[in-house]
This record gives sequence, C-alpha cells and structure tokens, in this order.
Amino acid sequence: MHAPHWFEVLAGSYPWVIPFVAVTSLWLARGTEDAGFRRIAERLFFGALLLVAWGTLRTILSNEGCWIVHTSSMAAMIVGAIFPSQIEQTIEQTTEQSIS
Repeated sequence: MHAPHWFEVLAGSYPWVIPFVAVTSLWLARGTEDAGFRRIAERLFFGALLLVAWGTLRTILSNEGCWIVHTSSMAAMIVGAIFPSQIEQTIEQTTEQSIS
C-alpha cells in the first residue's frame, strides 16, 4: 500500500509531532487558572493522550528510532496528569487555613 504524497511530506516531522502534542496539551490543561478553559483543555488533553498513545504504539511496533522520544512524551503526560498542580495546592492550603 502506498501512502499519499502529502503524508510522505509530513513523514520527516512525525518524530516531533508526538512530543509537541504531548507538551502543548499538558501545558494547556495544567497551566491555566480559568476554570471554564481548564475543563475544555482537560478534555483536549485526554484526546491528546489517546493520540500520543496510538502514535507511541505505532512507533514501537514499526521499530522506528524515535520510540524513546514518543515513550518519554507519553510518560510525561501521565506523570503531569497525576502530579498536583500549583492551583490545587493553593486551594488546599486556603481550605486548611479557613478550617483552622
């Protein structure tokens, strides 16, 4: 099966698309203080996580050289998703202070 011409043009940048999507979605989901935008960004983050997981699996199965970059990107997304954000820590501290 032959890939379309436009896909072949983009094939050279494929190793950097996955890390870019991972970092951008993590930054948007964890870096915003606006609750409405954060809800949307978290949904986009979940979609990006699925995309990064699929891209990483494809890279590993095809034994491409950038598998370590893609695997590291997915790991960073997972760790970034479970790591408490500065906003959550501030809210917890404020709640603890008001209870005391």
